[in-house]
Amino acid sequence: LDLLDQARIDLVRDDARAAAAAPPDETAGDGGRRVARRALLVANKLDAPNAAGNLEVVEDLYGKRFTILPVSASMETGLDELRAQMFRLLHVIRVYTKAPGQKPNLNTPLIMRRGGTLLDAAREIHKDFAHNLKFARLWGARVYDGLMVPREHVLEDGDVLEFHL
Repeated sequence: LDLLDQARIDLVRDDARAAAAAPPDETAGDGGRRVARRALLVANKLDAPNAAGNLEVVEDLYGKRFTILPVSASMETGLDELRAQMFRLLHVIRVYTKAPGQKPNLNTPLIMRRGGTLLDAAREIHKDFAHNLKFARLWGARVYDGLMVPREHVLEDGDVLEFHL
């Protein structure tokens, strides 16, 4: 997977400008060629007494260059949005599996690139799984429950697969 550049700023510091030091130069070490990267600036400690003012400073400094996501890890504020943003920026999806006649295992998803297929998911489990696959059934938001899908079917985040070998 492509790496997601992250900057984390603690909003508790009085010297928010120092805390919001510019991210590393994107062209450093590449001979002057510009490198485009996905970035998410996470402003932590939103629950601190002086956080609101410091967040304004950070937004003034970087709001035009970066998506700024204020969070509080201790209060669990903004963490769901942080997870969603990370998945979106990394272009990954979660795909779940289930055994025939059983409920899906929602604790351990397969993490795959967005645009991945049923065959890609089978390969993630094991190369022989993909080779011996007869068919699979799919439960998802955009299909009828238990629909038999071809190997080339493009998966969506949250899909549940039932493999038959």
